[in-house]
Amino acid sequence: MTGPNLNDLRGEIDRLDDELIALLIRRARLAAEVAPLKAGLGTPMLRPGREAEVLRRLVAMSGNGFDPLTVVRVWREIMSAALRVQGRFSVAVCAPEGGATCWSLARGQYGTSTPMTGASGPAQAIAAVAEGRADVAVVPFPSVEETDPWWRLLLGDGAPRVVARLPVAEGLEPEVGMTAGLAVAAMAPEASSDDRSLIAIELAQSLSRAGITTACGDAGLTLRHSAGLGGGGTTFIVEVDGFLKPADAVLNRLRTALGDGVRDVVVVGAYAVPLRLTGTAGT
Repeated sequence: MTGPNLNDLRGEIDRLDDELIALLIRRARLAAEVAPLKAGLGTPMLRPGREAEVLRRLVAMSGNGFDPLTVVRVWREIMSAALRVQGRFSVAVCAPEGGATCWSLARGQYGTSTPMTGASGPAQAIAAVAEGRADVAVVPFPSVEETDPWWRLLLGDGAPRVVARLPVAEGLEPEVGMTAGLAVAAMAPEASSDDRSLIAIELAQSLSRAGITTACGDAGLTLRHSAGLGGGGTTFIVEVDGFLKPADAVLNRLRTALGDGVRDVVVVGAYAVPLRLTGTAGT
């Protein structure tokens, strides 16, 4: 008794390919039907929280039978194609001349066929979103010491917000350009089941990063990252655990912990925690 021959296996693969393309076409048609329903409900076209939950579910399903990083790459392309089916969608990419750019991060998140334009810096990319010339800006993740903090642009009423952290999975960091970034859009962030938030802080007097860390701890916040002007300054951004809303009581506790010199404490975004895939079966 013999097993299947090469032609039999190739034939089966061809049949599966036919089924896959038929399913992708059906998926695209459903995505197109979703668009007017979103518009009628006033729901943003971009759904970063839902996308994160879908990826978590599919990665868990892949188990040991399929490379989870490949699952993420493939579905990011599929999700980006669905956005283009639903309507106009474009991305402004921070790409300073002579410096590290966010091109690879943007393509990895929003697909190889999505229209993208380069911006000379984070401020220019965010301005493209604020002015309606792009739907998303991809900018670098805040570094420890900033000379011109771009996140100040997110402090005003109606300003764009951070909605995703890139890349969406550990192990997808690009080899060229910036290895960590943020997606900024003119919408409120969307919660998933595992999130972090960004809080921008403006003070009337200089404070060290150690002081910021202490204030966050006193407010009951789990601090993951902080960045500001040099070793001390009056402008900071902090990354903390959890999905925070503008009216959350913890922000008042943080204001109190910071003392009389606090000018502004604003949640400027939130995003799903990137998937941890290394050495696991999808979690």
